[in-house]
Amino acid sequence: MLLAYLGPEDLNRYHAFSRPLRKQQFLLGRMLLRVALSTELGIPADDIRLIGLQASSPRLILPDTVKATPGFCVAHSGNYVSCALDMEGAIGLDVEIMNPGRDFMAISRLAFSPDEYALLYATPEAERKKMFYQIWTKKEALYKLNVFEQRELFPGAFYQICTQKEGHFRFFSFPQENLMVTLCCRQ
Repeated sequence: MLLAYLGPEDLNRYHAFSRPLRKQQFLLGRMLLRVALSTELGIPADDIRLIGLQASSPRLILPDTVKATPGFCVAHSGNYVSCALDMEGAIGLDVEIMNPGRDFMAISRLAFSPDEYALLYATPEAERKKMFYQIWTKKEALYKLNVFEQRELFPGAFYQICTQKEGHFRFFSFPQENLMVTLCCRQ
């Protein structure tokens, strides 16, 4: 049974979700994470404990014999669930279904820096949806990286999202037809 992938703490969290889709996202995210960690660390999935924290990534508890401290991130949007694992440090991940019905310019006026808004405004309308989600998922992936590390953002970090060459971070975006996936790591 799939619920066997959840430890006692996660099982309680799973049952607390009222929406079936959110339960499914949570379960699949934990399954992906446990399988990835088990494969990379060479230990049984049962030896991996995840303790959920409020508004943060779960805390990973591994057997004393495992010396690695991998970074990980789980993201979901609709029926899509993704997991990223980095054996060398923290990683941020975001996945978003690209909804063409959103008012990209209104949202970006509130959530983007002036430079990002200007970049989106200058983007041809046919490409605007993709550009909006590329900037949005970069911001989300950066936020998740910093939450995982429990660090404050560098001053002006969100103003450096527009270009991958600036700042202290590297971004990797994987646009699909109606989906944007972005990873973020430190340089």
